[in-house]
Amino acid sequence: MITEEIDPQKFAAALAARLDAVTPPGWSVWAKGNYVHWGWGSGNQIYGDGVADALELSPYVLEGMQDELIEFLGELWPPNPEWRPGTGQDPVHREWVRLQHTGVLELGYGSQDDPAIVLEPIDLNDCAP
Repeated sequence: MITEEIDPQKFAAALAARLDAVTPPGWSVWAKGNYVHWGWGSGNQIYGDGVADALELSPYVLEGMQDELIEFLGELWPPNPEWRPGTGQDPVHREWVRLQHTGVLELGYGSQDDPAIVLEPIDLNDCAP
C-alpha cells in the first residue's frame, strides 16, 4: 500500500543520492535538511509532506539541477549525440517522473520509452515519517 505522507528530509536525501549517482565527476548533489543542493550550493527545497508534493516538486528539482549542470559543463547533459542544430528539435533531454501503484517513484531524463538516464527508483514507503 502507498503511504499517504512522506518525511521531506528523507525524500530530499533519497532524491539527492540518486541524482549524485548519475552526475559527472566534479559535480555533486547532496541533501541538507529538506533541501536538495547541487554544484556550488544552489538547490530546491522539498516542502510539504504528501506524496502529491513529491510528485509536484521532483520535476523542478531535476530540471533546476540539469540547467545549472549544463551551464557548469558548457555542454548538454545528459549528452544528446543525435541532436543536430537547425532541426527545430529540443536538444535537452527533459526530465520525467512516474509514480507506480506500489508507491515507487521512477525518475529520469529523456523519453520514458528510450531514456537517456534513469535514476534508481525511490520507494516512497521508505520515506514515510
